Amino acid sequence: MAHQQHGPTIEEQLPFATEWGFYSGTDTILVGYAMCFAASPADQYERARKLDKPASGNITKPAGVVTKVENMPDGTKRIYYIPLSGGAVNDIPLWCDESITAGNVLGMKAATYAFKKTTTGTADCAVAHETVDRSSTAGVVNCHYGRTCGLALS
Repeated sequence: MAHQQHGPTIEEQLPFATEWGFYSGTDTILVGYAMCFAASPADQYERARKLDKPASGNITKPAGVVTKVENMPDGTKRIYYIPLSGGAVNDIPLWCDESITAGNVLGMKAATYAFKKTTTGTADCAVAHETVDRSSTAGVVNCHYGRTCGLALS
């Protein structure tokens, strides 16, 4: 039985368009995951569209936060995301795997799809709206997201 959508999607709630890219890895990608652009794209098309898990080689090339995933016939996944370079947006679910307190500044975490607590000036991209204990069970935390959300960013 297909999953039924209850209420508007994240994209329908946004005041601006999301972007899309593709992911050819085998990981399951969920809404709220952090994605970066590929560290070594093969060509101009890949430079603009190939997405990967944040890692030490691409953490300085953040794409954004996943809003929707479509499985393609060739085995790749089309990933829709809110670009980090876009405007600030309230109440966006970001994937976290550590305890978060309302007001914490968050940034992308290398080697995972999660966002983590950061110190100002380290590619910060969100401010937590809620306090959630994610120390034992990873999941989403609602945040104010975007490079223009009032943070001192690098």
